[in-house]
Amino acid sequence: MVILNITVVKDLKLSTPRIVFVFLVVTVVCMSAWSDGVSPEVDYIGEGNITSYIYRAPSIRPVGWSKDGKYAYMERSVDNERGNIYIWYNIMDAVTDEKLESSTDDANWQTLLDKYGIDTTHNMEFLLFPVEIDGSVYQPEFDIQINNVDGPAAGSIFGFTVYMKKDEKSKKIFSISSEDYDYLACWSEGFFLSPFEKRIVVVIGTESRGWKGTSDIFFWLAGSHLSFGF
Repeated sequence: MVILNITVVKDLKLSTPRIVFVFLVVTVVCMSAWSDGVSPEVDYIGEGNITSYIYRAPSIRPVGWSKDGKYAYMERSVDNERGNIYIWYNIMDAVTDEKLESSTDDANWQTLLDKYGIDTTHNMEFLLFPVEIDGSVYQPEFDIQINNVDGPAAGSIFGFTVYMKKDEKSKKIFSISSEDYDYLACWSEGFFLSPFEKRIVVVIGTESRGWKGTSDIFFWLAGSHLSFGF
């Protein structure tokens, strides 16, 4: 197990303006004692709020890590149009960001955890940025592409790139760009840290126009090693 010195940094001034909009109330459900069957819920509240969001935002429950960077989690998503709730069982490769398994069927969940060597016995606290780890300060930064077209999409976000900043160095960890997207906001919620190495999974949120004036919230997960690639 890797032991790191972690400190949440308050009132950090960034050298580059942070162009991130945080408009919603997001619930991230953290499992601190999965092996004992205890799963306390911890709410992390974004700045401001969205009154048009009818149903709860999606939530993520961490399940465990493997020693080679595989990350298992459950995701609760909501269909705004019908109000249906879905539970997805996911395993991703936090080295390549490839989603290895994703299903709403939990029948083979334990088999998949065993297949990928997922250890579910460690405390998986949800941590917030900016954070100081072993003497270096880490903070995601966003490069946002804005629509300059006329009409309803004017001023919305059609793409963005996320960089992980380590002190004065940075590296790209996530990017998306498409005319099919019309985001109102994007931001970083926080991250989960592997108990085996200095590797994290960053939770990136997006808000887009939803059904009948509501807002659709979606989470993207991006892996990043805290030592390599800078």
